[in-house]
Amino acid sequence: PYWQEALRRDPSDVRVNTVLGITRFKKARYGEAEKYLRTAIERATDRYTAPKDGEAFYYLGAVLKAQGRGDEAWTQFYKATWSAAWKAPGYYSLAEIAASRGNLAGALIMVNHALDSNGTSIRALNLKAAVLRHLARPKEALQVLAAAHLVDPLDVRSMAERWLASKDPAD
Repeated sequence: PYWQEALRRDPSDVRVNTVLGITRFKKARYGEAEKYLRTAIERATDRYTAPKDGEAFYYLGAVLKAQGRGDEAWTQFYKATWSAAWKAPGYYSLAEIAASRGNLAGALIMVNHALDSNGTSIRALNLKAAVLRHLARPKEALQVLAAAHLVDPLDVRSMAERWLASKDPAD
């Protein structure tokens, strides 16, 4: 009721539309989420090409990615990186898209940008290690995983990636 009343008073309110978009996204109601997030972005960019907060851009990218619309998601994630708060998650998501397309060099660039913004992101460290491993650079992958171990020594993905990177390809 609170959010509905807020929308009744101002149907284009950025904060309300962003919250409702995120809520719908988490419930996998992507069509509704996209509508709310596009409304938020429309208002936020009414007078500015790069608003202060990139949250709506990031979540619209997540919604589009979940719907298999990678090119559109790429654009929204990239716009989210304009905001300092969303730089690391935005670049991480761009790295995931690049890696899923087989663009490992591009993925490495994007994950490095994510790590520049948040050097202790265990997800980004693991993705970087996986990309390095796929680029046949296992020693570098193991160095990244050593840093990840300092962040979270019990992270299962890091452990699995360490095992994969240290396997002898001759076996």
